[in-house]
Amino acid sequence: MISYIREMAKREKLRIEEADHQISVELLPADIRAGVRKNAKSCVIAAALKRQLRAVSVHVLPSKSYVQFKDRLVRFKNGASLRRAVEQFDLTGVVEPGLHKLLPHGPTQRLNAMRANWKDKRKGRHMPTGGGKRAVRPLGVRSLFEPIDVAQVR
Repeated sequence: MISYIREMAKREKLRIEEADHQISVELLPADIRAGVRKNAKSCVIAAALKRQLRAVSVHVLPSKSYVQFKDRLVRFKNGASLRRAVEQFDLTGVVEPGLHKLLPHGPTQRLNAMRANWKDKRKGRHMPTGGGKRAVRPLGVRSLFEPIDVAQVR
């Protein structure tokens, strides 16, 4: 699904941005009636966000949501209550009206941080930086090759 969103953003020349602040989403009975089960673009949360933020479209995934405006896509992290509401609606088609939160991602989960981390991990793989050999530390060598005299230890 995320590759679909990236392709759509590239096709429509939208830039993907991280959310700066949290948003409270209020589910109304009209949003629940308008929602379609198991559809990321037309679920209850998407209907509420379109109404509240006047967004062009919304993609609600289990752990994150993308809100599309004219010139950009804004990426949010779904709060715990919102995740439960999405799961409940997809399974049963019923969800209680109420407030839910969309949160900004933490510093390590932002797209730029994840891309930088991925690039760092690919260089050298399991080798230390600089590509040198790992230092070998002898562990327990004395106990393997020399008998220990208990009287000397005390």
